Amino acid sequence: MMGYGRDDNYDQAIRLFDAGDYRGAITSFAHVMARSKDKVVVRLAKFYCAEAYSHLGQAAMKHGKYDGAMEEFTKALDIHPNYADLHWHLALANRKLGCLDTADEELREALNINPRFAKAVLTQAIIAYERGDRDVGLKRAEQAFSLDPTLRTTDVTRALDYHATGEYDKVLTIMEAIPDGTNAALNHARIADDLYRKGLHAQAADEYQKALTLQPRYADIRCHYGLALHALGRMDECIDQYKQALEINPNYVEARLHLAVTYRDIDEAEQAEGEFRRVLELDPENIIARNNVRV
Repeated sequence: MMGYGRDDNYDQAIRLFDAGDYRGAITSFAHVMARSKDKVVVRLAKFYCAEAYSHLGQAAMKHGKYDGAMEEFTKALDIHPNYADLHWHLALANRKLGCLDTADEELREALNINPRFAKAVLTQAIIAYERGDRDVGLKRAEQAFSLDPTLRTTDVTRALDYHATGEYDKVLTIMEAIPDGTNAALNHARIADDLYRKGLHAQAADEYQKALTLQPRYADIRCHYGLALHALGRMDECIDQYKQALEINPNYVEARLHLAVTYRDIDEAEQAEGEFRRVLELDPENIIARNNVRV
């Protein structure tokens, strides 16, 4: 999954990434992308380079450096323009800078990629409320909660009470701070990724499961959980995780590709062929899919 052992320069870049040296990792990944002839390694290097920019952007957001955050997220999107989460983060930075129209555009991009992206819908709700379209904002917030019930907390009731009394600033403060378990879920997922790289697949699966308990609608985590289950030979559960990831985001190429490979590995040739063809509809240059379909 992580590409270890295919390229020494890539391995060094991943070590820098895991150590939190994102600037160093970006430089190393750029070197790999420019020189490696292994298409799989180049694809992974692009992914982790974008992730490194995203980490830098999120760190800038925490420190109130919104211009810097916007720059980092834009660089990440230059590499992966079809990553809904990056568009959402760029929207957050633009909103903090008061660029609400641009933020709206980024949220629309995110939802074009993943129409069920609840946090993007919630951010649309916040922007509508902030603009004074409060009824529209509350209606949009309800849509976000229906997409991801974990977003609905006891604070939501308190926000509605403030709305009823006209304390609109307090409503915005609460809506912005609605916890969704994402940070804790990502911590478990990062631990799981490290365990997976070390070949500790059972322990990795346990950590992915903990992450999904906190954030069940996180497609990336479901996909990685599927890989761990595949390594454990738990094929039915593995397939189920890929399918759930695709229910969350039908355009998730990696989940579709892993589903196809799993069907191939269990000799379900017809289903594998169908999924590989669907991968090519989304990513016509995908080498693995192209090599697994009949001409």
